[in-house]
Amino acid sequence: MKHTKNILKSLLIMVMALSLLAVSCSKDEGGSKPTNPAPSRLELAAQAVVAAAAATKVDATEVKTKAGNLKTAVIALKTEVNKLIK
Repeated sequence: MKHTKNILKSLLIMVMALSLLAVSCSKDEGGSKPTNPAPSRLELAAQAVVAAAAATKVDATEVKTKAGNLKTAVIALKTEVNKLIK
């Protein structure tokens, strides 16, 4: 289920980035020139990051808690491995 969720998030981000690119390259109402013919890579990356953050809605404290739990588990595993080696 996690993999499906990640794939759907990635597809959503890709669709958002492509739609933003299409909108930025579209012609304005009266003119013949594109409004923004070449958005910079930085602008596109910033838009993709915003879309990804909106799609995932991850809480920073949750990430820190999970990272702390993982660190504790790794330390415990190292301790057990050291006991087995000695």
